[in-house]
Amino acid sequence: MTRTKVLRQAATRIIPNSYGSLFTVLALAILAAGVIGCRGGSVPVGDPVNFTAGTIDDQQFSTEDHRGRVLLINVFATWCTYCVEEMPELARLYNQYSDQGLSMVAVAGDGRESVDQIRAFAAQHQVPFPVIPPDKQVLNAIGGVQAFPTTLIVDQQGLVRYVIRGADIDQMEQGIQTLLKDQPASE
Repeated sequence: MTRTKVLRQAATRIIPNSYGSLFTVLALAILAAGVIGCRGGSVPVGDPVNFTAGTIDDQQFSTEDHRGRVLLINVFATWCTYCVEEMPELARLYNQYSDQGLSMVAVAGDGRESVDQIRAFAAQHQVPFPVIPPDKQVLNAIGGVQAFPTTLIVDQQGLVRYVIRGADIDQMEQGIQTLLKDQPASE
């Protein structure tokens, strides 16, 4: 059964018929806005991504410093179940491919989270790569984010090659392997 039918059935059961149609229309509009929102909100594939920001460890992270390497940018929120579930797999990918030319950075995308919350999350999940606390300039540089997690995979020239919404580790790994194979990282 489609989401539309589920919403329509729920609306007509909960709200009398005269309001059920209105509720259905509003529910469908909200659903459509969510679907459209998930499709937008990041740098288009093929465009460059450039930013410099401080990390939770008081270091500077710049995409320019990672030219010549594949760069995975993961935007997460500490309260996001999928983000929590994918973090160990991201660490695995980092450990497996970093010596082959992969760099990685995580960006906290929810501006309501404090730096202390982000630090605790990174420590709890033993994140082995840099983590940037919420930063509007970084989020603007990557085109904003409409869903957590969102991952951008950037090629050795600094161009976005993959945008992955959701925790799709297999797709991430395939993208990493393809980019590492297509153009070896420079020394």
